[in-house]
Amino acid sequence: MLICANGYLSENSKLSMLRQLKRVSVECYRRAEEDGSLPRSQRQGTSLMQVFRTWDFSVFRQLKRDG
Repeated sequence: MLICANGYLSENSKLSMLRQLKRVSVECYRRAEEDGSLPRSQRQGTSLMQVFRTWDFSVFRQLKRDG
């Protein structure tokens, strides 16, 4: 599954989002450890990848308005 969302966020909103993403990562590790006691036949290798960064496309820089 791929989820992509974007928007213009304030510093406070970005910090809040980062805290939430960290909680999701911790939960993933917790569940992997918890499921480690199950037989291998009941588990699948799974990855959680999160990217959260500021984007500034050079193509749009020349169109950027002040404000």
